Amino acid sequence: MAKPIGKYQYEYISQFTKKNMDNIEYCDGVPKVVFIFWFSNKDYIPEFTARRFNALQSLIQNIKVQVIIITKENYKNFEISDAPYNKSFEYLSGNHKSDYLRAYLLCHYGGGYHDIKWREKSWDREWDKFKENIWIIGRRELKSDNIGYGENQEWVKEKYESLITMGWVIMRKNNEYIKWLR
Repeated sequence: MAKPIGKYQYEYISQFTKKNMDNIEYCDGVPKVVFIFWFSNKDYIPEFTARRFNALQSLIQNIKVQVIIITKENYKNFEISDAPYNKSFEYLSGNHKSDYLRAYLLCHYGGGYHDIKWREKSWDREWDKFKENIWIIGRRELKSDNIGYGENQEWVKEKYESLITMGWVIMRKNNEYIKWLR
């Protein structure tokens, strides 16, 4: 069971809960930033287990790219007036809010996303790949069983080697891959 975070953990997270994209470096139009999302069921203070918090620290320390953590405290600052959040957003679970905002921010801002997982290598050089007009960079799916699909769409599992996992991804905003999100 998760224990409420202490003062140290809250102060640590607060360093990364920015309210805008000021002072973000860009590489060929793609913001050099990694979004991390955390929505808990507790008011405005996220809850982490010790293991998850240690993974978060490892990720931030080793990724070597500016990080913005999106929580209940700052997510509204990233809403675009011409493309408001869906009205049903408030009814989503914490996990589904994170999934929705990942798609929304990558579509409208671009940049990177990373699950809260241990990270050993830097991402600093990954943005250099966008100079070749790449839309999206990610890790290839490893198994067909990892692919979700809709009713009568099991055929998509056969294409798993052409798909990327959304566990970590870097994306150019408003690209052809995600145009359906606009």
